Parts: sequence; structure tokens; C-alpha cells
Amino acid sequence: MTQPILFLNGRITPAGRERLERLAPWHLKGKGVFETMRAERGKVLFLREHLQRLSRGLRRLGIKAPCSLSEIRGVLAKMLRQSRLSKARVRLTVWQEGRSRQVSVIVAAYRPCAPGQYRRGWKIAVCPRRLVAGKRDPAVKSIDHGFFHRASALAVRQDRDDALILNQRDELVECSRANLFFVKGRTLFTPSLACGCLRGITRAAVLKLARTLSLSCRQGRFHLADLLSAEEAFVTSSLIEVMPLTLVGDKRIGSGKRGRVTSNIMRKYRGLIN
Repeated sequence: MTQPILFLNGRITPAGRERLERLAPWHLKGKGVFETMRAERGKVLFLREHLQRLSRGLRRLGIKAPCSLSEIRGVLAKMLRQSRLSKARVRLTVWQEGRSRQVSVIVAAYRPCAPGQYRRGWKIAVCPRRLVAGKRDPAVKSIDHGFFHRASALAVRQDRDDALILNQRDELVECSRANLFFVKGRTLFTPSLACGCLRGITRAAVLKLARTLSLSCRQGRFHLADLLSAEEAFVTSSLIEVMPLTLVGDKRIGSGKRGRVTSNIMRKYRGLIN
């Protein structure tokens, strides 16, 4: 596998694991935002939407970016050309510690989930800790990411693909690294931003695609029982795209297999980005 490359302090260099780990959002000090993006054939998918969210987050946090968006676009293009990767994972981080403002870009090889995983779906744990929804701005993907990192680590310890997060009112929020959807009849449900979930890029794309499939879309306050009684469910993120969700805790969702609505949305989304 090609060694990841790093842009930091105006230089592009190869990067070892220890250095990359120090630049993980949950290890950084101060305040800032990050975007995890997927690139195919040298092109970052939904780049405009990712940069818009990054800019919005910086404004909310009162951080002036140390370089322009056009400069960031240039760095991304150069790094992807240099990497020669057909599929890449890209993480862009802008943060401020004291008076120091920094930008890092990491480009690494990305190996998508195997086709069999998309047929079987994810099995997820339920995180026992609760998110305080009011403390999280859904428009900001903040480096204050420790809660979600710990939830993801919990899933790994339980040999699950991810962890479902609830807020202090026991409402569904999202998974530690993906937005959540479930289906009942011809209605697609997803937690409201008021519950504490991130305004996901793929989440927004799926809500638009659902309407082309004549699905009603409802964003609201839902509970674990609503998810467990669903006919099918799936999660979304920039990296995994649309992944069926078949087991939550020890409970199957619907038949325990990928559903028809999920399959249709997966197909539509893949067509959108190809």
C-alpha cells in the first residue's frame, strides 16, 4: 500500500503512522474543524459541499483560515496527483491553538468495504454513554471529537462495525462515524439535527435521492424502539456511502437482510457519484 502523504506548514511530505496519529482530530489541542472525504480517480467527491461546511464551521468557531479555499483546492489536487491513487481517503483539518493557526491534509489509500459487507450489512453496538445534544452544533464537524472516537473504540471492542449514539433524552442521534436512516412503509426516517446529529454531506444527498424514489422523508425525534421496529435501516458517510444496517445490539432489523428501499438508494447514490 502506498505510504500516506501529508501537507503541513506549507510542505508535502511522506507521513509515518505516529505522526498521523498525533494529527487525528481527537488528539489536537485548541479548537477547529475537519472533513473526511473520499476521492476517486483523483477527484474529491462532493468537494464543494465539504469546503462549504468547513468554512461554515470556521465562522461559527471564530477562526480565520490561514489560507484560502482556492489554495486548499490546489493542495488537494497536487497531493492526489502525487499519490496516484485511484481511491483515496482525504482528511482536511484546520485548527487554532492559542494564536497558532494550522492546516493539515492527509491523503491515504482507501480500501472500500467488500461487496459482501454491503450485502450482509453492518452490525452495531449501542453506546451506553449519552450525548448532550445542545452542546453540539450540527453545522460544525469539530475536532472536539473525543466522544465519538470513544464510541467507535467501544464498537471495536465488541467486534461490531460501529456504535449507535443516543442523546440525554434517549433519542436516536447517529452512529459514531455515520448518519442513521430507517424505513417504514414508503417513509424514510432520520434523526433531526436538533437531536445532535451532524449535518452530513451524504445524509443530505440521500434525502434528495429519496424523493426521486417517491419516498416520504421525515426528520424528527425518534427512539431506539422506533429503529428496532423498522422494516430496514442503513447508515451513510462520505467513505462508506450507503451501508445496510441489519443488527442493533442483539436485535435484527426487519428480516436481518438488506431491504429493497436500501438497495434502491444504494444504486441511486452510486449512480450519482459515478
